[in-house]
Parts: sequence; C-alpha cells; structure tokens
Amino acid sequence: ALQAEVVAGIKGQARGYKLVANRVATNEKTLQDDATAEAAKHAAAKVATEAALQAMEDEQGRRRALWRAAVSARRSEAAALAANLTQTSTALETQRTAIKDEQLQSLSASLAAAKAAVLAALGGVTERVQAAVSGEEAAGSAALSKASAAEAATLGGSTLLVGGVKSKQ
Repeated sequence: ALQAEVVAGIKGQARGYKLVANRVATNEKTLQDDATAEAAKHAAAKVATEAALQAMEDEQGRRRALWRAAVSARRSEAAALAANLTQTSTALETQRTAIKDEQLQSLSASLAAAKAAVLAALGGVTERVQAAVSGEEAAGSAALSKASAAEAATLGGSTLLVGGVKSKQ
C-alpha cells in the first residue's frame, strides 16, 4: 500500500511536472512568439523610421536645391539689374552730354547770330557815320573853298584897293 501511495504520489508529481512543463513550454512559446512579434515590430519601426529620415533628408536636399536655385536666380537678377542700371546711367550721361552739346551749339549759334546782327548794325552805323563824316567833310571842304574864295576875293579886292591907293599916291 505504501508502494501504491508512493507510485501514486510519483505519478501525481509526474503529472504536476508535466503540467508545469507544458505551461513552461507554452509560456516559452508565447514569449518566443511575443519576442518574434516585438522584433518584427521593432524591425518594421526601424525601417519606417529610416524611410521617414530618408524622406526628410530627401526633402531637405530638395529644399536646399530650390534655395540654391532661388539664390542663383536672385544673383542673376541682381546682376542683370546692375547691368541695366549701368546701361541706363551711361545712356542718361550720354543724353545729358548730347543735350549739353546741343544747348551749347544752340547758344553758340544764337551768340553768332547776335554777334552778326550787332556787327551788321555797327557796320550800318559805321557806314552812315562815314557817309555823314564824308558829307560833312565835303560840305566843310565846300564851305572852306567858298570861304577861301570869298577871302581871296576880299583880299584880291583889298589888294586892288591897296594897289589903287598906291598908284594914286
């Protein structure tokens, strides 16, 4: 009977060990499955994170490229504006010079015309003065000749008188 009890106890213990072993095996399998699932989740999260980081880097690279292109475009635009400004300044300076030259030529022509008019007027005055002086000289000469003739006639008459007085004496 003791032997039957010992055998029954051993069988009960063996069942308990089997039950515990089955539970341990089930727990190990569950833990293994959980670990595999966790590893898969971790791997998927790692892949998703790497993909997101790569997408961010790609977007950042694209934005940098756009920024560089925009900066280059602005530099080109600034260079074009500077060249346009230089060209406009040169054109304005050329135009100012041309206007000044035109004004100087116009002023010079006006002064030349005024000078010619003054000289013509002076020439007319000079001619009139010379004509008047010549006329006065001619009139003066004529008057002088008349006066000389009258004086000569007077003197000639005096001489006759003086000569007549002498001859009477």
